[in-house]
Amino acid sequence: MVSDGAELKQESLWCSCGSLLVNRHGRCAGCERRRRLSLERFGGLREAALLRDRYRCRHCRTRDDLLVHHRRPGVNVLRLLITLCRRCHSRVHNTLRPQYEFPALLLTLWRESHPGVAEQQVFPWDDIAEVRDFAAQLTLFAIHLESASVVRQAEVDFAPQCA
Repeated sequence: MVSDGAELKQESLWCSCGSLLVNRHGRCAGCERRRRLSLERFGGLREAALLRDRYRCRHCRTRDDLLVHHRRPGVNVLRLLITLCRRCHSRVHNTLRPQYEFPALLLTLWRESHPGVAEQQVFPWDDIAEVRDFAAQLTLFAIHLESASVVRQAEVDFAPQCA
């Protein structure tokens, strides 16, 4: 019998992640560590950020190997936390200079993480036809330079020699 006001609490044999080894709080060691790190590093907002982003990377939409990225280091505000997979997170932190096809979201995060660092310049062409036209012009110019060089060399080779 249970006295008034007392509640029965059943001990869990399984963690919510499916692990059999649980502690007194009903969590496995991995889930307990993630919870503790979330409290220490994210002010308890890590799970909220993952839930808001539906447990997907905000860039590539994968569900594998997710991390929560601080848009401003040390500031634990939900709107400044973003879910990224390990690959996208690595691209943000380990890229020295973003290349011409760097995705817009990752470029924004890269700029926030690397203030004042120069970026690679991108040609302002909107379509591939402009790129092809420019490449054709460069080829023609190179051919012109090469033929001019050949003509100059021929002039030198066949110039009348004074005796």
